[in-house]
Amino acid sequence: MASSIQRQSILSTIVIYVGFAFGAINLLLLQTLIGKDYYGLTRVVNDTGFIAAYFATLGSQAMVAKFLPFYKHYLPREKNDLPFIALCMAGAGTLFTLLLIFLLKPYIIMVFGRNNPFFIDYYWTIIPFTFFFVLYLFLEPFLWHAGKAVWGSLLKETLIRLITTILVVLLLFKLIDAKMFVSFFAFIYLMPVLIGYYIIIKCRGMGIHFKISSVTRRLKGRIIGFTSFLFLTNVFNIASTVCDTLFLGSLKGFGYAAQFAIAQFFGSVLEVPNRAIMGSAIPVLAEYWRTKNLHGIQSIYKKSAMNLMIAGILFGGLLIINLKSVMVFLPQGYEVIIIPAIIIVLSKLVDLATGLNAQIIQTSNLWKFDFYSTIIYTVIAIPLNFLLIRTWGINGAAMANLLANLVKNGIRWWYLHHKFRLQPFTVKNLELMLVSSIIVAAIWFIPSMKNVFIDVPVRSAIFVGLFAILVIRRQYSGEVMGLWDKYRAILLSKIGR
Repeated sequence: MASSIQRQSILSTIVIYVGFAFGAINLLLLQTLIGKDYYGLTRVVNDTGFIAAYFATLGSQAMVAKFLPFYKHYLPREKNDLPFIALCMAGAGTLFTLLLIFLLKPYIIMVFGRNNPFFIDYYWTIIPFTFFFVLYLFLEPFLWHAGKAVWGSLLKETLIRLITTILVVLLLFKLIDAKMFVSFFAFIYLMPVLIGYYIIIKCRGMGIHFKISSVTRRLKGRIIGFTSFLFLTNVFNIASTVCDTLFLGSLKGFGYAAQFAIAQFFGSVLEVPNRAIMGSAIPVLAEYWRTKNLHGIQSIYKKSAMNLMIAGILFGGLLIINLKSVMVFLPQGYEVIIIPAIIIVLSKLVDLATGLNAQIIQTSNLWKFDFYSTIIYTVIAIPLNFLLIRTWGINGAAMANLLANLVKNGIRWWYLHHKFRLQPFTVKNLELMLVSSIIVAAIWFIPSMKNVFIDVPVRSAIFVGLFAILVIRRQYSGEVMGLWDKYRAILLSKIGR
């Protein structure tokens, strides 16, 4: 199972970073082609749709991720009623959510239209975005359990950005204008839904059985309790995650939301390793909890913390040392995002360095604690964002994100250690963080070269070289050493020829 997680994680990481390459191009071009206000509008539509969609699922995604292994173990595919139950939940939640979006229109427009009067013309775009994203969220756990986690990453990360690139090209050649771009953006999840459904049906990863099974009758209490808590957890988690963009859009204007979106983009690069490993690790963790294999869970916890930290420092370090050079490619005035971008990168690194703590708690029998920790995070994050954004703008949004993240992950680490004696850290984790910080700081203060196309490769090569020597010499990760030995042997064999 561990090798399967590693293989799918590597493939997913490659796929997602290909998507981020498209995303970087889109980001640079969109700022010039449609301006900060329209780009900020797409971010607000995106984040509002995310909140609405996760609310609309009513926890069905988490329910499938948690309980599908039980249903597969005890029921043949043709008698598995979990997909039908999940579909009914998501369908009812979607109808209710779309009704709320319609009824709350005057109030939402009042919040965002104060500094962005043109928002009223695009309010309707929230509806199709939400609807198709709900459909994708419904299908995603079935892709995971069908062994198609890589396809999930491809559809959600790469295909979305590829479609955006196509829209950007149409915009560039003036085949569409900014208004049409925003309208097409509202339907961006339609294609991933169609392809995802085709893959699941082709690999027989989901069947619709209408009769309630004995497994459902036996587990209904646990399912209702788990799904209710995880539903609220997801809603609170998403709300606290996107509140910064929404507060910036309403308090400061869509232009500020656009600036912060670029800072977030740099931070989101660090989310890729976590996203890549999550889809393949969740089914394994669920199975380990079912068989009470704490040794296996401890192994995944420890390895995920170290490997994700290595990935986070590698990509985060590359971003930080090259931030000043990247500003050359952005419109004038975006230099203000350097500080918030660094803070956001550090915040994401906290998530990575603490491993798969959330997923381990969510797949255990004590999953309620994930809800409690998320509530604490939300209670801290939302008012903190509001207060700090009013005072310091995008710098305040970034700082609120970091502080709330430290509290959330600290609580989860304490709980797993206290309750299960699970501990992901060793002295090597601390050593890696300290030595890497010194390397990044030293390269940051190297004077910049005039030619950015020379400066970036030189800085990056120095950092990657020093970091690779550190990781390999100190042997922080068995997985990294295995990859190093494998590809070094291949390279040496080719040279020997």
